[in-house]
Amino acid sequence: MARAKQTELSAEEKIAVFLASLDEQTAATVLQQLDPDLMGRLVTAIRDLGVVPGEIRETVVSQCLREIHQLGQAVFGDDKLAHSLLTKAIGEKRANAILTDDTTRKEMPFAELRTADPEELAAALSKEQAVVAALVLRYLPPNMAADVLVKFPPELRKQVVINMATASGTPSDDVLNGIEEYLKTKVLHSRAKKNVAADSKDKVDVMAGILQHMDGAMEDELMTTIEEQSKDLAAQLRDRLFTFEDIVNLNDVVVRRILQEIDTSSLGVGLRNASVALKQKFYSNMSKRAAEGIKEDMANSPKVRLADIEAKQREIVNIIRALESQGQIQVARGEEDVFV
Repeated sequence: MARAKQTELSAEEKIAVFLASLDEQTAATVLQQLDPDLMGRLVTAIRDLGVVPGEIRETVVSQCLREIHQLGQAVFGDDKLAHSLLTKAIGEKRANAILTDDTTRKEMPFAELRTADPEELAAALSKEQAVVAALVLRYLPPNMAADVLVKFPPELRKQVVINMATASGTPSDDVLNGIEEYLKTKVLHSRAKKNVAADSKDKVDVMAGILQHMDGAMEDELMTTIEEQSKDLAAQLRDRLFTFEDIVNLNDVVVRRILQEIDTSSLGVGLRNASVALKQKFYSNMSKRAAEGIKEDMANSPKVRLADIEAKQREIVNIIRALESQGQIQVARGEEDVFV
């Protein structure tokens, strides 16, 4: 809940703000002095309290108890706080009974979105009007609202802050429910796509692990079958079966054969982000003059995009695969040596 004016708060809500401003033990002591009916209404008010702006909180606290030190931050009431206060006041069994029997309580707007990942929620809200994003943030816990806000583009962030500061009135329940259902669909859909992508990656890793422990003929047979069904999946598997960095594990005879097929300029680009061990693997299998030429070229030439480096690395890996498929080299599986 976020009210524009302190006068919009009911008597129970004002007391709820006051109790939420106290430490739990003190608030529980206050609750103990109340009759059960008022206690139940106050628990409902605490559970539905939501976000109360600091200025309104300070006014309410001052009215309830002039002597209390003015706090500088907003307070947040929720189910956890309500249950904790009530349990300390009357015991867990009676507290659970009151909370279970509370059929009049209304769900806080956007309650389910509080469990969303702030980055996912920010991505969804970034595509909406600033007034919608501001409305949602008004009902989120302050720390979560801050996490979402900082992830907005700068211009949207400014518009949202202005909307939050100047908004007046409260939308109808139908409007709030409609916005919440719409955003839940978008956030859950985004999460589902991520889960599908992660699941697909896991499957590829599992398949690659199995293929790495098969002999070459069986691997070729299965890869052919997979490629007939999905060329994209076959490409992903090949990337995992043998990568550019795996060249460091090849023996020197194979590396020298590979160097016969590789253009030195392409190799110079491919080695830019390679490990020291892999660079040395190539340097030790070529002439000193050629190695020095590649080192000098990498040191003096302009920076190269990572995408271009990876493209050259894929070209070299494809050359290795072609040589293997032609029977000119054999890349061992598992811990075996590589031989020609």
